[in-house]
Amino acid sequence: MYLDKIVESKNQDSRFLADRKRDWEQRLSETKSDQRSFVGSLKASADSEPSIIAEMKRASPSKGSFDFKSSVSEQVGHYERGGARAVSVLTNERFFLGTLEDLQQARQGTRLPILRKDFLTESWEIPQAKCFGADAILLIAAILTDSQLEQMIEKAHSCGLEVLLEIHDSEELQRFLHLNTAPDAVGINNRNLQTFEVTLDTTAELVSSLPKEICRVSESGFATRSDLMRFDGVVDAFLIGESLMRSHQPEQTLRGWVKG
Repeated sequence: MYLDKIVESKNQDSRFLADRKRDWEQRLSETKSDQRSFVGSLKASADSEPSIIAEMKRASPSKGSFDFKSSVSEQVGHYERGGARAVSVLTNERFFLGTLEDLQQARQGTRLPILRKDFLTESWEIPQAKCFGADAILLIAAILTDSQLEQMIEKAHSCGLEVLLEIHDSEELQRFLHLNTAPDAVGINNRNLQTFEVTLDTTAELVSSLPKEICRVSESGFATRSDLMRFDGVVDAFLIGESLMRSHQPEQTLRGWVKG
């Protein structure tokens, strides 16, 4: 499974090993930033407008480099003007060509809340995310035990961060339902981790079992506004990356999805 390869590669990365030795709690105590509500922004969109988390990523394991030529701050500015409700920034370098500096630049380029999307496995990465400008973090159920999930959710909340928990199948959904500590949002990833195939049926099959009170996000596989409207009133938000990174006019592309 590609997730295992990503985690293994990360654990051997020299920057990761160096960052592990730094005191991120101390650095966070010296960092000042305004708090932007991730879930609050997603749920504040007009009823007729899809709530979109627009993703900044330079590459993907399945599609390779997107040949991104712009600046991060310019890209996320397009997202905000196009009507996005939040920005996701991929910070994994080996497989997505991202960096923590991308997160920092995104923070400076928009007033929208920022999600750090990465393959987080250790608690110190949470205050690190906050130091570089995140308002929320992604936790992936497939690479964490239930105990790790609960500890990291609690750690995130203590650092003033919200949590988007990503699930891929019914087994992971059941794990979420039995957690003692709840995330702020649950994301259903429509990509099969074994085959890389994407089907929106994954969201259709799993979403009805999620509690109504939690923010529900559908991730991956959206290319048109009609794709989004299929889940109008069913999910609270959509995470979209590849379509926007390939668009020569991301602001106009987003506006078309949001406004119709």
